[in-house]
Amino acid sequence: MAQTAAKSLVSVIIPTYNCSGFLKESISSALAQTYRDLEVVVVDDGSTDDTAHVVSMFDDRVRYIYQTNAGTATARNTGISNARGSLIAFLDHDDLWLPNKLERQVPYLLADDTIGMLFCGRQFFNTYTGQVTSTHPAEPELDVHELLGHTTIALQSAIVPMSVLEDVGLFDTELLGTDDWEMTIRIARKYRVVGVPEVMVSIRGHEGQQGIMTERMYQNSLRVLAKHKRMHDNCAACRSAVVKAFNAINEDYYQRQRVAATKALREHRLIAALQCLTRAFSRRPQAFARVPARFIEAIGRKLKRN
Repeated sequence: MAQTAAKSLVSVIIPTYNCSGFLKESISSALAQTYRDLEVVVVDDGSTDDTAHVVSMFDDRVRYIYQTNAGTATARNTGISNARGSLIAFLDHDDLWLPNKLERQVPYLLADDTIGMLFCGRQFFNTYTGQVTSTHPAEPELDVHELLGHTTIALQSAIVPMSVLEDVGLFDTELLGTDDWEMTIRIARKYRVVGVPEVMVSIRGHEGQQGIMTERMYQNSLRVLAKHKRMHDNCAACRSAVVKAFNAINEDYYQRQRVAATKALREHRLIAALQCLTRAFSRRPQAFARVPARFIEAIGRKLKRN
């Protein structure tokens, strides 16, 4: 049964921690939506900068809630618990929405209550240069096995009916950094997860992002798999998805450690670089096979320069 227009208020949840330099732009992108029936709930997760002052610059469509530092998942839960809307949208404190995002998405949810999460395409940009580094249109629909297999959704592109969150529960606060992935799996077990293909979210790349905290992300990713790997008894699709996800998690860990090793080498921190590479290959030993080819390429470039 379709939801009524009277229940179309969107609550935009923005968890934030010491990011006042980007926060104003993120809030502004939410308030600039062509869809006007919204409120913004900013949950300050114990910031020590001028976050409260930044939020005070906006009108009463923006509400400010302070909590002692407890992590992003807890901050999102606080925002949901204080939301007035029947539709919950998520925006990170450093990312941006294009103006038509809600206008394009909300009608889908009002028309079809089998949809538990509606997401859209996203692009990544470098905050220091403004350059768009990659663009990713949304898939038309993702099932639970695709999500278990580590096909992830950018939460800042998603809207979820409050009724769905009341049904499946709030974010798992023990899975900081991977709580959004775990939530999508829980939703997909009972509802449709549908995509609007247009790119309507800009995700900022900069130093200090949560996803860069490699060890914690790695361990919590494995915990998500452990939590859901037996969702269906004797299910070949589940087993295949878990293997796919495990390989993807290890590859991601390897790539992050390799980048960290390269940075350490440039800064002449040889021991730190070797530690990063040791960790990288310990989780992704298959990557040893890539080293000779890369070495040859590097020699070739050096010879050309000479």
